[in-house]
Amino acid sequence: FYGGLGVGTMIADGKFSSDPFFAIRAGLEVELLPRIRLDINANYHFMEFEGIKTVGEDVSTDSVTLGAMLRYVL
Repeated sequence: FYGGLGVGTMIADGKFSSDPFFAIRAGLEVELLPRIRLDINANYHFMEFEGIKTVGEDVSTDSVTLGAMLRYVL
């Protein structure tokens, strides 16, 4: 299992956005074969960071993305 927090910016029409976005990521990495791993993750992006008190009230499911990736490890 893993998790992380991050801050980023966007480029639109060749210009950087003046407002940053924030991201929370949580995932699970599973070894399928000796050199092949499956990474399943969920990402939540939001624009204002004032703290998250409760998931039910503060997290909008409209901005949650789910992902999966197969990784070959050298």
